[in-house]
Amino acid sequence: MEPEPKPLLSLCIPTYNRSEYLRKSLDSLVCQPEIESGEVEIVLSDNTSTDETEAICREYASRHVNVRYFRNESNVMDRNFPLSLVRARGEYRKLFNDNLLYSPDALRNLLEIVRINRESRAPLFFYNRRIRKRDGACDLVYEDLDAFVRDVGFWLTSIATFGIWEEELALFPDIYEGCETKLWQVHATLKILAQKRKPVYLSERVLQRSHVVARKDFSYGLFDIFHTNFLGLMRPHVGGLLSQETVEEVEKRLLLRYFADRIVDYKVEHGNFIWENGGAFIEGVKQAYGGKSYYRRFVVGLYWKLFQKRYEMLWDRLMKRG
Repeated sequence: MEPEPKPLLSLCIPTYNRSEYLRKSLDSLVCQPEIESGEVEIVLSDNTSTDETEAICREYASRHVNVRYFRNESNVMDRNFPLSLVRARGEYRKLFNDNLLYSPDALRNLLEIVRINRESRAPLFFYNRRIRKRDGACDLVYEDLDAFVRDVGFWLTSIATFGIWEEELALFPDIYEGCETKLWQVHATLKILAQKRKPVYLSERVLQRSHVVARKDFSYGLFDIFHTNFLGLMRPHVGGLLSQETVEEVEKRLLLRYFADRIVDYKVEHGNFIWENGGAFIEGVKQAYGGKSYYRRFVVGLYWKLFQKRYEMLWDRLMKRG
């Protein structure tokens, strides 16, 4: 018997208790013509969900030979991310969230990007937006890896930006190392860049958008993960892969572009999010950034964001009454 042909692309979807979003995500993928080409497989790695996830996954796996379903014996937490990649068979294995809706040409674009880089085995990064306004191609090649990290900054933490060539798994003697930070994808990206030292191919093509998730969960410890752990993963690479200036710039933009919006969420739309201790998050921000030269700029910008958000909410209520 001849061995089954290896897919060119594996779409690896770790999932847990998001059945209502997962079905819509899968529908946006299986309708694309490339799904039946033999070049694509979908790997569903279920972290012992207690909702309808198992039934949905088995339904799609029964209808499509290239949809493969795995259910963990127990909840392995963040280990489910690298585990889904190990379970795949493709030459290139791409992580995806389970709450994404994919653009109609997502698979065509993904396969094109993989083919372009198939021989060079360049690290691929899927930004899903424009880094800067400009005309021309939607893809960039970064020879300067420090500049790449500085430009993408916080988006290194996004699951859907990450993928790995099959042979790169050998770079990880312990594939689960880094999972304790809850940012395995950052650990893996920096390790691959530091060891391969190859130019990064960054795609700015829009491949997906997120569902609006009801009651987004921030109870995992927002500040500890996205400041302490994220920057902690970067600092050992200073003097090698990264410059100190890049780490400081990423830390600055983390405050001005991400933490500011999360504080607005906490203060204005508290009911739409799950917070274990939002007060600790805000206190952590104050302690870490209070002495920075740009902290005053942050405070002024934060008050403006709060005013804008409250005004928008008031206006919406008035319009609904009218």
